[in-house]
Amino acid sequence: TTPAIVSFPDGWDTTPRPWRRYFAKCVDLAFFVPISAFIGVAASYAVGNGVFDLSEGYIEETYLPWTVIASVVFGSMLLDAICLSWFGGTIGRWFFDLRVRSADGRKPRFRKAFKRTLLRWVRGTAFSIPIANLVAMAIAMAQLESMHVSSWDRDTGLLTIGRPLNVGRVVGVLFGLFILWFIFFARH
Repeated sequence: TTPAIVSFPDGWDTTPRPWRRYFAKCVDLAFFVPISAFIGVAASYAVGNGVFDLSEGYIEETYLPWTVIASVVFGSMLLDAICLSWFGGTIGRWFFDLRVRSADGRKPRFRKAFKRTLLRWVRGTAFSIPIANLVAMAIAMAQLESMHVSSWDRDTGLLTIGRPLNVGRVVGVLFGLFILWFIFFARH
Protein backbone atom coordinates (compact mmCIF):
# COMPACT_ATOMS: atom_id res chain seq x y z
CA THR A 1 0.00 0.00 0.00
CA THR A 2 1.07 3.54 -0.67
CA PRO A 3 1.84 5.53 2.48
CA ALA A 4 -0.24 8.65 2.98
CA ILE A 5 1.24 12.10 2.60
CA VAL A 6 2.30 13.25 6.08
CA SER A 7 1.84 16.94 6.90
CA PHE A 8 4.01 19.00 9.24
CA PRO A 9 3.60 22.56 10.57
CA ASP A 10 4.29 25.57 8.31
CA GLY A 11 3.19 23.83 5.10
CA TRP A 12 5.83 21.07 5.07
CA ASP A 13 4.74 17.62 3.88
CA THR A 14 6.04 14.40 2.35
CA THR A 15 4.67 14.95 -1.15
CA PRO A 16 7.09 13.26 -3.60
CA ARG A 17 9.14 15.84 -5.43
CA PRO A 18 11.58 13.79 -7.51
CA TRP A 19 12.80 16.58 -9.79
CA ARG A 20 13.38 19.00 -6.94
CA ARG A 21 15.28 16.29 -5.08
CA TYR A 22 17.37 15.59 -8.19
CA PHE A 23 18.27 19.24 -8.76
CA ALA A 24 18.96 19.76 -5.06
CA LYS A 25 21.46 16.89 -5.22
CA CYS A 26 23.06 18.45 -8.31
CA VAL A 27 23.55 21.71 -6.41
CA ASP A 28 24.96 19.81 -3.43
CA LEU A 29 27.45 17.99 -5.62
CA ALA A 30 28.50 21.27 -7.22
CA PHE A 31 29.58 22.38 -3.74
CA PHE A 32 30.72 19.09 -2.18
CA VAL A 33 32.83 17.71 -5.04
CA PRO A 34 35.33 20.61 -5.28
CA ILE A 35 35.70 20.73 -1.49
CA SER A 36 36.25 16.97 -1.30
CA ALA A 37 38.65 16.98 -4.28
CA PHE A 38 40.73 19.76 -2.72
CA ILE A 39 40.99 17.81 0.53
CA GLY A 40 41.94 14.68 -1.43
CA VAL A 41 44.70 16.48 -3.34
CA ALA A 42 46.03 18.08 -0.16
CA ALA A 43 45.96 14.74 1.69
CA SER A 44 47.60 13.00 -1.24
CA TYR A 45 50.55 15.38 -1.21
CA ALA A 46 50.80 15.47 2.59
CA VAL A 47 50.78 11.69 2.93
CA GLY A 48 52.72 10.98 -0.24
CA ASN A 49 55.58 13.38 0.42
CA GLY A 50 55.64 13.18 4.20
CA VAL A 51 55.23 9.47 4.83
CA PHE A 52 56.42 7.60 1.76
CA ASP A 53 59.12 9.99 0.55
CA LEU A 54 58.09 9.18 -3.00
CA SER A 55 59.98 10.17 -6.10
CA GLU A 56 59.01 13.28 -8.01
CA GLY A 57 56.07 12.66 -10.33
CA TYR A 58 54.98 9.41 -8.70
CA ILE A 59 52.15 11.06 -6.78
CA GLU A 60 50.71 12.77 -9.83
CA GLU A 61 50.85 9.64 -11.98
CA THR A 62 49.85 6.89 -9.57
CA TYR A 63 48.54 7.98 -6.22
CA LEU A 64 46.72 11.25 -6.85
CA PRO A 65 43.89 10.15 -9.19
CA TRP A 66 42.72 7.34 -6.88
CA THR A 67 42.97 9.53 -3.80
CA VAL A 68 40.95 12.28 -5.45
CA ILE A 69 38.27 9.84 -6.68
CA ALA A 70 37.96 8.25 -3.23
CA SER A 71 37.91 11.61 -1.48
CA VAL A 72 35.26 12.97 -3.85
CA VAL A 73 32.98 9.97 -3.35
CA PHE A 74 33.37 9.53 0.39
CA GLY A 75 33.99 13.19 1.15
CA SER A 76 30.77 14.17 -0.60
CA MET A 77 28.85 11.53 1.33
CA LEU A 78 30.43 12.65 4.58
CA LEU A 79 29.62 16.32 3.91
CA ASP A 80 26.04 15.39 3.02
CA ALA A 81 25.59 13.41 6.25
CA ILE A 82 27.14 16.20 8.34
CA CYS A 83 24.80 18.79 6.81
CA LEU A 84 21.77 16.54 7.32
CA SER A 85 22.59 15.89 10.96
CA TRP A 86 23.57 19.49 11.81
CA PHE A 87 21.05 21.42 9.74
CA GLY A 88 18.47 18.88 8.55
CA GLY A 89 19.35 19.69 4.96
CA THR A 90 22.02 20.88 2.58
CA ILE A 91 22.47 24.01 0.49
CA GLY A 92 20.73 22.33 -2.46
CA ARG A 93 17.84 21.21 -0.30
CA TRP A 94 17.59 24.73 1.12
CA PHE A 95 17.42 26.20 -2.41
CA PHE A 96 14.57 23.84 -3.28
CA ASP A 97 12.72 23.98 0.08
CA LEU A 98 13.46 20.39 1.05
CA ARG A 99 14.54 18.98 4.42
CA VAL A 100 15.23 15.53 5.85
CA ARG A 101 13.58 14.72 9.17
CA SER A 102 12.79 11.79 11.41
CA ALA A 103 9.14 10.78 11.82
CA ASP A 104 8.86 13.05 14.88
CA GLY A 105 10.14 16.04 12.90
CA ARG A 106 13.68 16.19 14.30
CA LYS A 107 16.93 16.36 12.32
CA PRO A 108 18.50 12.93 11.81
CA ARG A 109 21.46 11.84 13.88
CA PHE A 110 24.76 11.55 12.02
CA ARG A 111 24.84 7.75 11.89
CA LYS A 112 21.35 7.55 10.38
CA ALA A 113 22.10 10.44 8.00
CA PHE A 114 25.28 8.69 6.80
CA LYS A 115 23.42 5.40 6.32
CA ARG A 116 20.77 7.25 4.27
CA THR A 117 23.46 8.90 2.14
CA LEU A 118 25.23 5.59 1.57
CA LEU A 119 21.98 3.83 0.62
CA ARG A 120 21.11 6.67 -1.77
CA TRP A 121 24.51 6.31 -3.45
CA VAL A 122 24.11 2.53 -3.79
CA ARG A 123 20.42 2.29 -4.72
CA GLY A 124 19.72 5.72 -6.17
CA THR A 125 22.82 6.11 -8.32
CA ALA A 126 24.22 2.55 -8.58
CA PHE A 127 27.61 3.67 -7.24
CA SER A 128 27.61 6.42 -9.90
CA ILE A 129 28.51 3.87 -12.58
CA PRO A 130 27.57 5.24 -16.03
CA ILE A 131 24.42 3.72 -17.60
CA ALA A 132 23.66 1.77 -14.40
CA ASN A 133 23.30 5.19 -12.77
CA LEU A 134 20.54 6.18 -15.21
CA VAL A 135 18.67 2.91 -14.67
CA ALA A 136 18.94 3.22 -10.87
CA MET A 137 17.69 6.82 -10.93
CA ALA A 138 14.71 5.87 -13.13
CA ILE A 139 13.79 3.01 -10.79
CA ALA A 140 14.19 5.24 -7.73
CA MET A 141 12.04 7.96 -9.31
CA ALA A 142 9.29 5.48 -10.21
CA GLN A 143 9.34 4.07 -6.69
CA LEU A 144 9.24 7.54 -5.15
CA GLU A 145 6.27 8.57 -7.27
CA SER A 146 4.31 5.35 -6.66
CA MET A 147 5.19 4.72 -2.98
CA HIS A 148 5.74 8.37 -1.90
CA VAL A 149 9.02 7.36 -0.24
CA SER A 150 12.49 6.41 -1.46
CA SER A 151 13.95 3.10 -0.34
CA TRP A 152 16.75 4.89 1.54
CA ASP A 153 14.28 7.04 3.46
CA ARG A 154 12.06 4.03 4.18
CA ASP A 155 14.94 1.87 5.40
CA THR A 156 16.36 4.58 7.67
CA GLY A 157 13.00 5.74 9.00
CA LEU A 158 13.57 9.25 7.66
CA LEU A 159 11.31 11.52 5.64
CA THR A 160 12.20 14.01 2.94
CA ILE A 161 9.80 16.88 3.42
CA GLY A 162 9.15 19.94 1.33
CA ARG A 163 6.72 22.76 0.87
CA PRO A 164 5.48 24.73 -2.11
CA LEU A 165 8.43 26.20 -3.94
CA ASN A 166 9.19 29.83 -3.16
CA VAL A 167 9.54 31.42 -6.61
CA GLY A 168 11.39 34.43 -5.16
CA ARG A 169 14.02 32.11 -3.71
CA VAL A 170 14.44 30.29 -7.02
CA VAL A 171 14.83 33.55 -8.95
CA GLY A 172 17.28 34.84 -6.35
CA VAL A 173 19.34 31.64 -6.47
CA LEU A 174 19.42 31.60 -10.26
CA PHE A 175 20.47 35.24 -10.29
CA GLY A 176 23.18 34.52 -7.72
CA LEU A 177 24.46 31.55 -9.72
CA PHE A 178 24.53 33.69 -12.86
CA ILE A 179 26.58 36.35 -11.03
CA LEU A 180 29.03 33.67 -9.79
CA TRP A 181 29.30 32.22 -13.28
CA PHE A 182 29.95 35.69 -14.68
CA ILE A 183 32.60 36.46 -12.05
CA PHE A 184 34.51 33.22 -12.52
CA PHE A 185 34.03 32.28 -16.15
CA ALA A 186 32.59 34.94 -18.41
CA ARG A 187 35.30 37.52 -17.81
CA HIS A 188 38.06 35.38 -19.26
